Amino acid sequence: MKKKIENIIYQSIDELNNLLDNDQKLEKSLELKIFGNDSILDSLSSINLIVILEEKINITFVDDQFSLFNSIREGNIRTVFDLVILLENYFDN
Repeated sequence: MKKKIENIIYQSIDELNNLLDNDQKLEKSLELKIFGNDSILDSLSSINLIVILEEKINITFVDDQFSLFNSIREGNIRTVFDLVILLENYFDN
């Protein structure tokens, strides 16, 4: 499950990178800070990543109830690793 989730996240980063200028492209790593005050993304890029992720998650896991916004707003997700753990916990239950 963990590898599947990581692949979804990295595919989403690839999609986002297609929208970004070369100097803004994200490197794929578990330590990448994608949300929060110390994120390297601006607000528009953060929203784009959320939308891309939710689309891929809803297609892969056939779950149209899942939303990242609450977890992000509560500050539970800062890095790719945090996102992997959140998704693992959500879909293992």
